[in-house]
Amino acid sequence: MIRNIFIALILLILCIPLSSLADEDIEFYVIDSGGQSGINHQMLMVADNAETFSHLWMMHTKNQVDPQIMPRIDFTSHMVIGQFLGYSASCGYQIYTNSVEFDDGQLEVESNVVTPVGEIQCLIAETPFEIISVPRLSKLVKFEMEIE
Repeated sequence: MIRNIFIALILLILCIPLSSLADEDIEFYVIDSGGQSGINHQMLMVADNAETFSHLWMMHTKNQVDPQIMPRIDFTSHMVIGQFLGYSASCGYQIYTNSVEFDDGQLEVESNVVTPVGEIQCLIAETPFEIISVPRLSKLVKFEMEIE
């Protein structure tokens, strides 16, 4: 009986943070962002384990002469979200995350894509990207991108 009450209290305590996060901004950390990624096609990816993240990081850094060391992520409490815009012959495209919210049992990632004014030719093709770390609250992720 006492054991059942204890388990019920633990479950209640575990549920409180998630319900209190509804419609609230979730803190996120930018792992890497910029204009040069080894991933040259449009892709949205969620890595919820070390093996998936290692594969993502390897694809992302494959063209870099001196690639960054893959950051350590505690996948028991966090996961990684990668947003890749793909190949662009024009310079000036950027992507950045405005907010991450927890709502209706899923994470909602709201991002902006900045487009260049006019056509600016690049000497090196760009592959804009952003990789972020977020708390592991749900494996369901909804992406919303606004083009500026």
